[in-house]
Parts: sequence; structure tokens; C-alpha cells
Amino acid sequence: MKIKFLAYFTIALFVSSCEDGQYEMHELNSFLKANYDFNYRIYNQRKDQYYTFISEDSNNRYPMLDELDSDYKMLISKIDLAISDSITDIKPIILDYDNLSRKLVEFMNNSNDYLLPEIKLLEEARNVSNEFRLNVIKNRLAIQMVYAYEFRYEPHLEIPSSIELKSNIVKGNGGGIKLTLSNKIVQKHGNSGRIIITKFRLNGNNKKANYKTNKNYSFADVIFDSLENGNYTLDGVLRFYERDGEFEVPFSKNFVVE
Repeated sequence: MKIKFLAYFTIALFVSSCEDGQYEMHELNSFLKANYDFNYRIYNQRKDQYYTFISEDSNNRYPMLDELDSDYKMLISKIDLAISDSITDIKPIILDYDNLSRKLVEFMNNSNDYLLPEIKLLEEARNVSNEFRLNVIKNRLAIQMVYAYEFRYEPHLEIPSSIELKSNIVKGNGGGIKLTLSNKIVQKHGNSGRIIITKFRLNGNNKKANYKTNKNYSFADVIFDSLENGNYTLDGVLRFYERDGEFEVPFSKNFVVE
């Protein structure tokens, strides 16, 4: 997200130096609105992960984060109203933003990994509309809230060296079989993982089978067209995509079809 964030400020600096940037400003505002929708989806994902995590242990809850989230929603509502009503004096909103931004930085212990770059566009840039300034603030706030949830949630997400899976088999009327795999650690990672099957065996021998995988909330569903009776072993990896990069964790699951 930081790369996209920096990219549109580079464009904005160019626009602010133009004599007539009305068209460019319209395009930038359209981009910022779309970018906010993206950042807001990430915000909701991180928030869901955090609340799933604390539901298992309420001692991990941070009341200050709840307060910051409430302030964020309130300020976003003010911004949306200011944009729709074309309010000309946005200095109070900028002050509210500065105050909330400072609280978020303090909440994250001024960690350099979660700091956004300083900008001078909100008040100093030429040919920049209030709508643009407010859209910039919206995006920065969404990103900062994502980082706030990550800061309190991600340190607890340890990538395991292997995964122990629970399973459930459901047979369909047409002969198909759905193997549902679940794991609490994977559940905490939300939708950041992708399952890859590397080997499939029947009674110790490699076997080819028609199947597809669907990512579920906890791990995955493996859906087979049909399977003969016997003892099966499913080997593979779950590929995680986290802040520090890509990780692969192996898994192996035995199951019986009768």
C-alpha cells in the first residue's frame, strides 16, 4: 500500500505545478476515491482478523484501539459531508486529522515500519482543490488504521513450521466428496494464504484424481469428483503472504474413505 500511496503524491506534485490542472485534478480525485475503497477493504480485513484474535482471548484487547477506530469513523463521516457539501473551510478537519494521526503514531510507539511519509500538499500546494486534500486525508487515515490493527495483531501471528489439520468428509449424492480442512492458526491469518497440493496418495501409492480447492475461512475445502474406498494421504503447502514476505508451511493429512 505504501508504494501506491507514494505514487499518487508524486503525480499530485506534478499537477500542483501546472497552470491548468482541472482535468488532472478530476482524474486524481477519481483515483483517490478508488484507492480509498481499496484501503478501506484492507482496513476491514485487518479489523476482522483482530476481533477474531481477541475473541479467543479477551486479554489481547486494546481499548485504545476501539477509541481510535471510533474517532476514525467519525472523522471520515465529517470528511464525506464536507466533500458532498463543498465546504470551503476545511481547516478544522485538517486539525482533527493531525490530532488523530498523532494519536495513531503514538499508539504504534512511533515505529518507523508504520509511519507514513510527511506531505506538504494539504495547505501549501498550488492548484489543489479542497476535495483533493480531503481525499488525501481519507486515504492516509485508512492506511494508518490498517497499520494500527497490524501493529497490535501481527506480532502475535507466528508462522508455524508445520500445520496440524482437522478434517471432515462429506459425500455427495453424485459420488463427489468434499474434504474440509481446518486449523486455528490459519484462521488467524484470514485470507492471506493459498493452498497448494503437492502429492496425493492412496494406500501409500501416488494417485491422480480430479479435484479443486476452495479457500474457506479456516483452511480449505478439497472437492473430489469421486474417490474409491481406501486410506489417503494429502501432502501440500500453505503459502502465506505477510508483511515480511512469502512463507510456505508444509502440511500432511491422512483420511479414510469407506
